[in-house]
Amino acid sequence: MTPVRSFLVLVMFFSSGLTSLVYQVLWVRSLSLGVGATATSMSLVLSIFFFGLATGSYFAGRWSHRIKNPILAYGALEGAIGLYSLGLIYVLMNLHTVMGWIPFEGSFGWVGAPAKFLLVFALLFFPTLSMGASLPILVKIFVRSQQGMGQQIGRLYGINTLGAVTGAFLAGFVLIPQLGVTASNHVTALVNGLIFLASIYLGKGLSFEAEGSLSAKATTPTRQLALGKFQKVLLTASFVTGFSSIASEVVWNKYLGIFMGSNIFGLSLVLSLFLLGLAVGSLMLSVYVDRVRSQYQLFMGLLFFSIIAIFAASRLLNVAPIAANVISYYLQDSLSLLTIKSVLVALILFLPTTIFGALLPLTIRMLTDQPGQAAQVTGLAYSINTLGAILGSCLSGLVLIPTIGSSGTTLIALTGLCLVGVMTAVSGPTVTLTQPRRRAVAALSFLALLLSMSQVKAVDFKNIIKSAYFARLEPGLGFSEVVRYFSEDYEDYKLIFEGKTAIISLSHDSNEGVVDQGALRLKTNGLNESFYDFRDLKVLPKYEALLGFLPFSFMQAPSSAFIVGYGGGYTVDFLTSTKMKQVHVAELEEGILKAADYVYKGDNPLLRRDNLKLNIEDARFVLAAELGGPYDIIVSQPSHSWLSGVANLFTEDFFQIVKKNLKSGGIYSQWLNLYNMDSEVLKSILKTFYSTFPHGAVFTDVDDEQVILLGAMQPLEMDLERLAEYTRQPDFAHRLQFIPFASPYDLLRQFSLSRADALKIAEGATINTDDNAFAEVLQSTLFYQGRATRPAQFINDSYSADFSEILPEALRAEAGFYGDILDRMSSDIKNFNKFHVLTKRYAELASTPAEKAKLAKFYIMSERYASAIEVLKNVVQKSVTRFAVENLVLAYLESQQYSMATDVYEKYRTTVGTLGLCYVAEAYLQQDRLSQARPIVRKLQLNKVTTDRACGLYYLKVIGLFDYQRGEHQSAMDNLYAYLKETPSDVDSVQAILGSALRLRNVQTSLSYADYLSEAIESEKQRRESVRSFYRHVGLESDAALIPELP
Repeated sequence: MTPVRSFLVLVMFFSSGLTSLVYQVLWVRSLSLGVGATATSMSLVLSIFFFGLATGSYFAGRWSHRIKNPILAYGALEGAIGLYSLGLIYVLMNLHTVMGWIPFEGSFGWVGAPAKFLLVFALLFFPTLSMGASLPILVKIFVRSQQGMGQQIGRLYGINTLGAVTGAFLAGFVLIPQLGVTASNHVTALVNGLIFLASIYLGKGLSFEAEGSLSAKATTPTRQLALGKFQKVLLTASFVTGFSSIASEVVWNKYLGIFMGSNIFGLSLVLSLFLLGLAVGSLMLSVYVDRVRSQYQLFMGLLFFSIIAIFAASRLLNVAPIAANVISYYLQDSLSLLTIKSVLVALILFLPTTIFGALLPLTIRMLTDQPGQAAQVTGLAYSINTLGAILGSCLSGLVLIPTIGSSGTTLIALTGLCLVGVMTAVSGPTVTLTQPRRRAVAALSFLALLLSMSQVKAVDFKNIIKSAYFARLEPGLGFSEVVRYFSEDYEDYKLIFEGKTAIISLSHDSNEGVVDQGALRLKTNGLNESFYDFRDLKVLPKYEALLGFLPFSFMQAPSSAFIVGYGGGYTVDFLTSTKMKQVHVAELEEGILKAADYVYKGDNPLLRRDNLKLNIEDARFVLAAELGGPYDIIVSQPSHSWLSGVANLFTEDFFQIVKKNLKSGGIYSQWLNLYNMDSEVLKSILKTFYSTFPHGAVFTDVDDEQVILLGAMQPLEMDLERLAEYTRQPDFAHRLQFIPFASPYDLLRQFSLSRADALKIAEGATINTDDNAFAEVLQSTLFYQGRATRPAQFINDSYSADFSEILPEALRAEAGFYGDILDRMSSDIKNFNKFHVLTKRYAELASTPAEKAKLAKFYIMSERYASAIEVLKNVVQKSVTRFAVENLVLAYLESQQYSMATDVYEKYRTTVGTLGLCYVAEAYLQQDRLSQARPIVRKLQLNKVTTDRACGLYYLKVIGLFDYQRGEHQSAMDNLYAYLKETPSDVDSVQAILGSALRLRNVQTSLSYADYLSEAIESEKQRRESVRSFYRHVGLESDAALIPELP
């Protein structure tokens, strides 16, 4: 062939490597939706993919001598792949429908496993067979003489793998993000079509049997290929290197998936970096292989250093998280943390992957005696290497890692390579090793290397688990903060378990706010999953409680439930403790149950409940195949919506599957974590969810960063009387105390959006589907770049108090209804907008003096002093009541209009009760009118029991300020200390303590409280300014103006 034609064929081969990896990414992604994302199912899919490659390679090599025009044959195979893929992608994307027709009992049943295997095998065998055939056919084209034979084999393998690198990168970073799965498949098929058309043009007039050294006489059919003892050892080495390289890759992928990010970009990058090393290794070999004095010695050297390189890479990965953070700290914004991580991973994996990339083509070259054998040998060696890879993938992921861990798996891989090294040393050509002593030294070197490495643990997951949330460094961190997360005492691990799909850990983590050693954080791949408090395991964390209790609260007598994911077991605990006949749980990772066993000391009481049915299975597959149900309640617990695999639980396709599995009056409850999300992603998920379900509601609170979405086919109606009955059951209130649940209105205070509100704010958003992966792609970007908007605030700003979809109209027409919700919120108002909107609704319905006085009280609680004073003045003019007068005093007191407060008291002295006297006493003291305050304080002291009951801890502040003004400084400090324990931001109390400490010449306390005062003032300034800004934003200028300034 001419140089131009050769170049164009190489471009075609590069392109076919690209298309093969794009197809692999697209098809495996699609198949995970149809056959399930369990480790078994994914191993099955990859094994079939690799088996097709191996089979195609073997038979293409075996029959290559019969191919007269290999360029045209190669192009025809590529064209057939493209044509076949156009229909295949639609079958794969809708495979769950086909699964519904098969009588499955689960992935591991007698029917399920064989049916899955046969179905996937039937779908993938032809295209993968065709892909595998390409290398031997191209070898037939290019290997035409003894000279440069190794160079051509290495170059072909390298160029094809370089195409695979490009395909893996493009699939994750360009094609799926820009086009979606189906369109990406079609574009790839177009490339296959172009390869076919190019092959027709380039193959014209070529007949390789009639050309030079590739004559029929020079061609040796596979059946005549003689394999000596050493050749068989080399083929064994090919199998073992395939096994060890993939086993190592499985270990590294488990590690790097956490380090780089378990999302579409991170996983694509890891695959690209691994393939890049293989490509570079093969291309480097192609330059030198025909120049070296002894290919055998090169092979032995590469094999020896591959063992060192695997071990060194595994050890270096342990410190990669620390190195990445330190480098990022010193480079500041010069490079992103993702770029730094990518460079580190590339450097760490460079040596082992380049060696593996060189070993296969070198093995093929050593096995090939004549050019006519090259295609046959390539097909045989490649297929055997791929079979080793299949075994390495399945055995390491399904058996070795869960049984002996990543370090043990790495040691198995190293052992295989060492044994091959010994075999090769013993059986090598005599022309190379003539002396038995040299053979013995070579063999013993491998054994010594293995012995030394077996004494050291290769992989430690502690640092990588800690780095899971480090996609970027927050600005302003000091060096000590950057590295302190990785100190030995920062996080105390009680359990680290390597499961088939994830790393499960239990730890005491002070950074997560878990300060009690009796409490442990459950993490999956370093991401928070749940929380165990050993002081009382019956108490449910807030959102795991809401996840199960909310749908339960809307139903009269649910009998069945399905839970996606076991998690911490709290939702399972709640639903199985009810009278439901069956609660079906599908958990993907068995390691989650191992963690629960640790928590319950090997005796998990939940597993003994008669109504629990627990399967280790992909929940989406269970629902798609309709292996149970329909259900009254379906709950989805996985909340990290950006993770690969989990992201497909937030698509329209999955929601449609859920809808099919619900009874007519059933309810679906979805937990959504707002971490790593912005308003655009949230709007997409809301629109997707509520375009599927015609009824529903959103529950959250402003600072929680978590959401519960409820969806139903029938209208929802909350029965407050029935909920009130639950509150009277001590066990219910105790277990749900983190909501909290002492009143039905505690649930209503968590309500945030109606379905109508959700669709309104999501107007114009993109529907999130399995095909476009819209939310997954956008969240993967946010994971590395950060977010510009807070979705929790976005939900909060959209709150309208529209209860029309969950409560009857008669109830919503009562002022008392909104007053009851406000009462439940008033103890600690964090959500000013929600409180403001509810207060506005209450104001619209309040008509009696008592209701208007209560309205004023809500105004005071939310620091709307101008509005409170205006309302209370009007109320007092019409009806003088203790409640109205005392709150008028309080409104003036809080707005620092102290003289006005005392004027009200002097005008309505006989009306003021004990609580009002506490307010009045402080008002006098704030004016330094000790003489007027003294008789009031004495009266309060004489009626201590009544005062404590009426004023509570506030009485301590009044007495403390009174003692301070009359010079009883130690007594003042004692009372104010006690008050500050419950109200640590009270600036007046801190100032009085500091003043007393100075007068008592208590230097240590003075210094401490001087700093405390400065911080308290600054914090309170910011808080008040935030409140002012909010009221200005909603047009309440008079209320904003009356919030007191701090010095």
